Amino acid sequence: TVWEIKQRVLVNLAIDRGCYIDQSQSLNIYMDQPDHAKLTSLHFHAWSK
Repeated sequence: TVWEIKQRVLVNLAIDRGCYIDQSQSLNIYMDQPDHAKLTSLHFHAWSK
């Protein structure tokens, strides 16, 4: 389920497949207890790649 897979792994998979996609892709991120620090960390991780 969505709670069993780390969301950072899903972001990395989306980044890896991005070069094979012509238009765009959508990705939903699920966090049990999101806070500003966790969201910012994940966004910066995705941006830096």
